[in-house]
Amino acid sequence: MENETIKIITSERGKDLALVGTDKYRFIRQRKDEQVKWLCTNRTCYASILSDSGRSKVLSMLGEHRHIYNGENRTPNFTRKL
Repeated sequence: MENETIKIITSERGKDLALVGTDKYRFIRQRKDEQVKWLCTNRTCYASILSDSGRSKVLSMLGEHRHIYNGENRTPNFTRKL
């Protein structure tokens, strides 16, 4: 995943999102060393990436996604009991 390019898109609320392949990440902060931290948009997932200050390429990937992919739809890894 390192050295992949990032496409910056805008969320419905006007916030920056990083699109890497099929994964979307939300902006968290810019660190003192100028790297930018992004966290997965799925709130139950703690996968994150670090990008360069120009927000153009992935420098490193931290953690793994905690949700499963079902084709294009992403569904959590649990079932609800009513």
